[in-house]
Amino acid sequence: MKPYRLTAESGFWVLVAFLFASARLFEEGLSLDPAIYSTLARNFAQNGGWTIGGGRYFFPDFPDHPYLFPWIQGVFFRWFGATDFTARIPSLILGCGSVFFFHQFINRNFGAFRANLFCFLTVLSAPFVGRFATPYLEPTYFFFFVASLDLFDRGIAKVHFWWLAGSAVFFVAAFFTKGIALLPGLALIVYWGFVQKRAVQSLLLWGGLTIILGAAAIGAQNVFAEFPFWDRYFYLAFFKRATQSKNFFVDQFNFFVLIARLHPFHTALALIGIAGVARQKEDRPFFLFGLVGLLLFGVANGVLGKTFHHYTYPAIPFVNVLAVVGVAWILERRGHLGRAEPVKLKEWAFTLALFYQILWNVLPFQMRRKPQADFFQFRSKIAAMRAVGLEELQGHAIESADWLYPAMSLWYWKTETRQLASLSDFKSGALLTPRDVALQENAKVKLCAVSETYKLWTSENLAKVCLEAHAAKWGE
Repeated sequence: MKPYRLTAESGFWVLVAFLFASARLFEEGLSLDPAIYSTLARNFAQNGGWTIGGGRYFFPDFPDHPYLFPWIQGVFFRWFGATDFTARIPSLILGCGSVFFFHQFINRNFGAFRANLFCFLTVLSAPFVGRFATPYLEPTYFFFFVASLDLFDRGIAKVHFWWLAGSAVFFVAAFFTKGIALLPGLALIVYWGFVQKRAVQSLLLWGGLTIILGAAAIGAQNVFAEFPFWDRYFYLAFFKRATQSKNFFVDQFNFFVLIARLHPFHTALALIGIAGVARQKEDRPFFLFGLVGLLLFGVANGVLGKTFHHYTYPAIPFVNVLAVVGVAWILERRGHLGRAEPVKLKEWAFTLALFYQILWNVLPFQMRRKPQADFFQFRSKIAAMRAVGLEELQGHAIESADWLYPAMSLWYWKTETRQLASLSDFKSGALLTPRDVALQENAKVKLCAVSETYKLWTSENLAKVCLEAHAAKWGE
C-alpha cells in the first residue's frame, strides 16, 4: 500500500481554508449548541468516564448525539484548558482537514483543474468554511466522512484491505460523532462504489469491516456506560427526529430554499452547471456525484423539518461541485479557461484569504452577532461567589424549556440553576430573576447586579462578595 502523502496543492488549500476560518478564533462567545457540546467536553475533561452529561438539572445524561466530539474536545481541554478559544480549535483543525481529503478525492477522479476550482469555490463558502472554527458537530463528523470516502476510493480499485479498513474506521468515527445523520453518507459511498466504480467486492468488504467495528464500539459503550445510551439515542433518532417533519414535501422545499438563500452565488453557478453538463459530456460523472450528494444530504436534513443554518453544512460542498461545472462552462464559452489554471487560482485564493483576515480583525465593526451579554456581565460575580462556596444558583420565572439560559450559564458560569416555584422558597445563596420581575431589597435578599435581561440577587452573607467582584480579578 502506497503511503498517504500530503501533496503540495492539497496542503496549500488547507492553509488557505485555515486563513479564512481562523479569523473567528478570537471571537468572544459561543452560540447555543457549541456551548452545550463544550460544557459536556469540559465535564468529560474533569471527570472522564463513558457517559457525558451537562449537570444535575440540564442534561444529566446526554442521549441526543453520540459522544466522540465531546471526547475529542475534552482531551483538548485537559491539555490546554477550556475556553472559547480552545473550544474552537479541534473543529477548526478537522474542518480544514476535510478540504484536504476533498482535494485528494476530486483530483484523483476528475483531474487537477476541477479539484483546484472546487477548493477555490469552497474556501469562499461562508456557510461551510465559516463554521470550521465553531464547535458544532458538523465539521467533525463531515471530516471523518470525507476521509472515509477518500480512503474508500483509494481501496476499491484493487481491493486494498488496509485502505478499506482505514475508511471503515473513519466512517465509524463519523457515526460516533453524529449518529444516523451519516445515513446519506452511507448511501453516497454505496453509490460511488457500486454505481460509479462497479467495485462490489470492495464495497462488501468495506461494509463488513464497518459493521464489525461499529458493533464492537457500540458494544463497548453498552458494557461500560452508566446508562443505556444507545437505546435512548436510537429511540430519539428514529421515532422522534426522523418523524418530526409535518409536511414532507413542503419541508424539503423549504430546506433547499434555505441552502440557496445561505449560498446564493454558488447556487446560481450550480444552476448554470446544468447547462454546462448538457453541453460537456466529460463533466457528467462529476456533476452526478455532486447532484447525488446534494440530494442525499439535503433530503435527509430536510426530513427534520428544521431550518437551523448548521443543518445545511454537509450539503454545501456538493453545491460547490455543481458550481465547478457551471464556472468551467462559462470560462470555456468565453475563452478564459486558461485564466483558471492552478497558479492563478492559488494566487487569488491566498490574496483573498489575507484580505479577509484584515477585514475581520482590523475593521471596527462586528461581522457576527455576539451571544447575549448577560453571560459575560455576571461571570465575575458568580465566579467570586463560587470561590467562597456557592454551589448553584436559584432561579425564578426563568423558562426551564428555554435552552439558551441553562446551556450558556453552564458554560460561562460553571454553575447550575435550580428553578424555584415561588420567591418565598429562596432562603440563602444567589438568586436570578428576569429584569422585569418585581422584587424589593430587604433583610433576606440584596440586589447585586443588573444585566440586559436578568437581575442577580444574593442573601446577606454573599452580598459583599458579589458587589466587590470585578472582571479584572474574576473575569475568567
